[in-house]
Amino acid sequence: MLVFHRAVSGIALKNQASPSKREKRAFTPALPLYPNPIVLLSFIDGDVGGMARQVLTEVETRFKASIKDVLDGFVGEGLNKETAAKRLGVSKHTLLRWIAVHEVDWPRYTPEHAQNRKTWLRERSLYTVVHNGVEKPLFDAAKEEGIPYNVIIDRYKNGDRDDRLFRPVREYRKLDEKAVRNISREEWDVACELARAIGSKRASEKVGIPMSAITREVKRRDVLQAALQLRRSRV
Repeated sequence: MLVFHRAVSGIALKNQASPSKREKRAFTPALPLYPNPIVLLSFIDGDVGGMARQVLTEVETRFKASIKDVLDGFVGEGLNKETAAKRLGVSKHTLLRWIAVHEVDWPRYTPEHAQNRKTWLRERSLYTVVHNGVEKPLFDAAKEEGIPYNVIIDRYKNGDRDDRLFRPVREYRKLDEKAVRNISREEWDVACELARAIGSKRASEKVGIPMSAITREVKRRDVLQAALQLRRSRV
């Protein structure tokens, strides 16, 4: 299994005798789970200092404006920070750093927040259901059953009614990271090939590796492949 942040910490801590976990963390920069191939290429090449500059340059080139003007434009549009980060193609942590560096006055509650809340409140009163012999809003019925409203509304829109609508939520097994780290490279190769051929769920059943772990590994390998292709194109 490829773990990129460990590889970089190994470069930084080379020639040091048995560094502690705290020392490793001090030398290990944060890397998103599925980074941009340009970011990952810089990370693999060891140019950690230039990684942030490359991301910033790529964003400014794409928007044809300075990052300060881009952020001010998003504020003018009334976007919240989550939507802005998606538009920029960066993590929220990176967006917050840019906001602080360029002293952008981003309001805590934006027009997008207000619109999302209006939509949510309207949807709460839009759907009703007969629950325990009483007609009531679907939101109230979900609250009484102790089931998240987003789960109930998805089931309702998919046509589930009565007992099937309020069936218990499946408990998801927490991923055992220690067990995943002990999986060999050959086992990962087989799991990823199966996932691409028959899907992560069926691959998980065949090889005994959690589906979420297989999905994550496939995505990591896809990003690595994109980064290596980018490197070849630059040669």
